Parts: sequence; C-alpha cells; structure tokens
Amino acid sequence: MTKILVDTNILVYAAIDDGSNKHNKAKEFLLQKITENQVVLSIQNIVEFSRILREKIKPAVDSNLVNQYISGFCSNCEILSYSHETVIKANLLNTAFGTHFFDSLLVSTMQENNIFEIATENEKDFEKIKTLKVLNPL
Repeated sequence: MTKILVDTNILVYAAIDDGSNKHNKAKEFLLQKITENQVVLSIQNIVEFSRILREKIKPAVDSNLVNQYISGFCSNCEILSYSHETVIKANLLNTAFGTHFFDSLLVSTMQENNIFEIATENEKDFEKIKTLKVLNPL
C-alpha cells in the first residue's frame, strides 16, 4: 500500500471548520487515508500544526484541543522523525532546487523513509522535485 505524507495545510484545514469547502474536503481526505492506513506525518508537521493553531489562527485554538488532535494523529498515523543528516540533505535540496528550507526538510525526511507522495494545497512548492508525486485533495 502506498504511503502518503499529508502536509500541514491539509491537517489545519481538516481541523478548523471555517465554513469553507476546503474544510470538508480535507477532513474527508484525511479520514479516508487514515482508514486505509496510508497517512504518514513528519514530526515537523506536528510542530507546524501546533504553531499555526496556537499562534496564527485567531482566536487561538485551546491548547487542550490542539493536544487532542496531536494525540489522534500520533495514534492513527505513522510519525517520521529526522536527524542532523536529514537537515544536511535538506540544505542540499534547498540549494539545488531553491525550495523553501522547511519544504526541503519534508522532502528529505520523505526520501529517507521511501515516501514518494505528498498531499498538499501548495503544489507549486514541490513541483521542482521530480521524484515526488504531488496530490492536491482540495
């Protein structure tokens, strides 16, 4: 079964009901992929998700609710960590492709774990990485 890394933006859309169609699509996509045991997240996604819900969403989402989401992700998804070697590879990707550092870090983490598909709204951020299949579920 193909594993897919779900980018932070999809997690945020799935969690925050802003009344948009993106919320429903992201939630349906995430639940389907979790049911199919396909979702992979980087610890980076968990960190970014926390920061966005606690600092960027107004009003901020309660920390207990954020922690419930995190616990749910960790119980239902494979969580990937990274090392200093991953960061070194991310720096090389960043230089080679001109991608944002944190996008490069996600790609480097994915490569180390043989994950070749990402679900994101930000297709353009990953288009230079030809070994990556980019899916926009929104």
